[in-house]
Amino acid sequence: MGFLKFLKRDKKQESNLDLDKLDVPPSPPNVKGKEFTELPELPELDEPLSRPTKKPVSEFDAPTIPLLEPQKPIKEPSQTQIPKPLFGAPKLEPQMSPIERGIPKPSPKLEIEPEIRPHRKYEERFERAAVKEEKEVLMHKEVKGPIYIRVDRFRQILAGISTIKGDLKKGDSALLTINEIDVNSDKEFEKWKNVMADMQKKLIFIDKSLFKR
Repeated sequence: MGFLKFLKRDKKQESNLDLDKLDVPPSPPNVKGKEFTELPELPELDEPLSRPTKKPVSEFDAPTIPLLEPQKPIKEPSQTQIPKPLFGAPKLEPQMSPIERGIPKPSPKLEIEPEIRPHRKYEERFERAAVKEEKEVLMHKEVKGPIYIRVDRFRQILAGISTIKGDLKKGDSALLTINEIDVNSDKEFEKWKNVMADMQKKLIFIDKSLFKR
């Protein structure tokens, strides 16, 4: 309803305008005597116009464009082969990928070697010598009469007996020292035991005397 009122209001305003007070437009200029002349007729052509069949050729020489050679197909890179080493040259190991480098190699199994005995050769030598001497004794056992021994062998026997005696003396002295150590340790233990017992008695006496008071 408000929109319609707006239209009615505009119509009333237009009716109230005074048309006599409006400006009159100027009159058009006088164009008498200045009539346009007629255009001349077009001349007739001898030959009818036709569409050219060939393309026009320019007078300038066109630059020659060099033909490009066909590109050769790119070969895929083949795996590089390691050349064989010359005489005396070390062999090149194949390169490892980073994935293979990250994988740790299994540790080699350690073979347990038998115990090495440095004095085994000497023991075997003495054993062989003892067996040889025993065989010789068995050979001369059935012989009747005196048996003679070479001087150098007799000296070797005496040297061996002296070394055995020396080793026995060393063993006896070691045993004596061990026994003395045991005896001394027993004595020290007995002393310590007696001291502890004495201290215990004194503590008991002090305890009783304090509680009596």
